[in-house]
Amino acid sequence: MRVIHGGLILELISLSSDIPPIRFVFPAPIISTPAIFLWESYEVHILAVTSVGSLYRLVLPGTTGKLWHDQVTKNWCREHLIQNIRGDIKGLIHVQGTHTVTIGLTNGAILRLETEYLGDEDHDGEASHICCSWF
Repeated sequence: MRVIHGGLILELISLSSDIPPIRFVFPAPIISTPAIFLWESYEVHILAVTSVGSLYRLVLPGTTGKLWHDQVTKNWCREHLIQNIRGDIKGLIHVQGTHTVTIGLTNGAILRLETEYLGDEDHDGEASHICCSWF
């Protein structure tokens, strides 16, 4: 996985198979380093925070062989709006797992984003809000 074009494009390249790379274009630059996780042996979750205050979760098929070239679910790209920050986000991003993201802000504060819900049965791709706690 690499971030290119000033943080606007995220590219996935498979090192274990001959499938072509896949690219995702974001509406604003990605901050810091996005994270990638294999979830329950069949989904690849990519988490990325953009400079304008959105946390994106991309959910792709993770089965061996075809990887992201298998059919995706209807809600494969989820945008979560970070409500408690005004203006552009600057700082360090640390994805602690599929459920938790921590943002270190320039003023020394830490914002922790958590979710208990990863499925897509109840959401139709619209932006949603997630739980934030300040430290």
